[in-house]
Amino acid sequence: MSYSPSSSISLTDDIFDLNKEREFTPSFEQFGPITVDLFREKLKSLSSLEKSSVVDEFMELIMILSKCSTKRSLKRLIIRFAALKHKLLDTCSLIEKQAFLELTENFKTEIKKHMDFFYSQLRTTSVAQNRKPLSELQAKVLEQLQQFKDMAKAIPSFKDAESLVDDLCFEFSSQALCKDETEREEKYVQVMAIQGQLQMLCETEDDRTKVNDL
Repeated sequence: MSYSPSSSISLTDDIFDLNKEREFTPSFEQFGPITVDLFREKLKSLSSLEKSSVVDEFMELIMILSKCSTKRSLKRLIIRFAALKHKLLDTCSLIEKQAFLELTENFKTEIKKHMDFFYSQLRTTSVAQNRKPLSELQAKVLEQLQQFKDMAKAIPSFKDAESLVDDLCFEFSSQALCKDETEREEKYVQVMAIQGQLQMLCETEDDRTKVNDL
């Protein structure tokens, strides 16, 4: 499941947004500051990323995310997070791609309280409560996703998260059919938030690998 987010969103815009009236308490005030030094060091230990300035931008973005207090900024920053992650992954050699994914997922696990908070702020209510009637075309897309759904529900960590998997498939099928760019981006944010929530449920490295392989 993928959507290519824009990588042109300016961090300056979102730093400016930090001064706007709060909609929620930033995660760093709730859970403490995020320390990125060791994560940065581990990423730069990969030969593909040793001299990458994108790693530094990735670290800066994570710090800004923890100070975010408006949903507008959070959406823009989480899209930027995905774009930078994909950019770094594309920079990695074939051999180092898996190492990058493991390091990134392990770091997200270390800051789980922050990540859970980001994803919960992005989520709307369960789509099962607000689904519009399925079009014939969307029904076909969902049918094509049945194998993915079965594989996801077979992951041990998701034994109590079947509704999240259903939400993911529904939002992805909606996004795939969106013609309006703004609506498509909003659907992408929902897909990413649900994917993030599922990833944070993974209890083992093996389950995290299975999620990345879906």
